[in-house]
Amino acid sequence: DPEDLIDGIIFAANYLGSTQLLSDKTPSKNVRMMQAQEAVSRIKPEGESQPMTEVDLFISTQRIKVLNADTQEPMMDHPLRTISYIADIGNIVVLMARRRMPRSQYKMICHVFESEDAQLIAQSIGQAFSVAYQEFLRANGINPEDLSQKEYSDLLNTQDMY
Repeated sequence: DPEDLIDGIIFAANYLGSTQLLSDKTPSKNVRMMQAQEAVSRIKPEGESQPMTEVDLFISTQRIKVLNADTQEPMMDHPLRTISYIADIGNIVVLMARRRMPRSQYKMICHVFESEDAQLIAQSIGQAFSVAYQEFLRANGINPEDLSQKEYSDLLNTQDMY
């Protein structure tokens, strides 16, 4: 339920590792998918067994937290607005968080997880963005239900609103 994302939902996953990639400010969807696949190949080389940490992924309209499943200690905490891409590749989820660097370069922190719910996790994060954006519109006096699909899409693409 989209309303659950305001308070946050939790998924069980295995954390495989993280890597960093340099990126343009707004890479295409194809470039982002290639970056996600590169992150997976760096973290999980073909045929090698992988050390894993059991984690809970907390997803809300505000942030994504990675908690150690045993201790519930936070391992990572990213505001939702810093998440630039989510990819589900089979049972793998790649979460890409953006960090700005000097001279218009961006560093992508790519976290790689394994879960039977990979597709559901990616969908939930996408839905968290949608709910957060609708809340943003309401806070700025715009009722999302009053917008046509085209107007809503145009608003999403408006740099000023971002």
